[in-house]
Amino acid sequence: MRKIDIFERGCQIFKSLSTKTWNRISTAHSVGVNLSETGITADIVVEILKEIKKQKISIGVYAQKGWSESIYGSDMDIFIEIEPNKYYWFALQEKLLKKNNKYDTLRDGSPGSM
Repeated sequence: MRKIDIFERGCQIFKSLSTKTWNRISTAHSVGVNLSETGITADIVVEILKEIKKQKISIGVYAQKGWSESIYGSDMDIFIEIEPNKYYWFALQEKLLKKNNKYDTLRDGSPGSM
């Protein structure tokens, strides 16, 4: 399979997942529940892996807790193997909008970069 086909299919998977994730968070908020950032991200990784297996896409996807968040800023690192021993690394900073429409961990009004 050509690389472009894999990425096009990947985009379709992400589009579907974004809708499912938004609906899940909205449903939780409608009953007064705030979900966990890490839990949502892990669920997304599981769904990606299920789709890869279901569609028989020959690509490796690996996830692990972010390495040195204070230095690199990631809560979770995702690695996508595009060729044997060649990876794209995505360092994810998880943020989940709470029911009150705020990110509780952002320091509104404080000096410096956010």
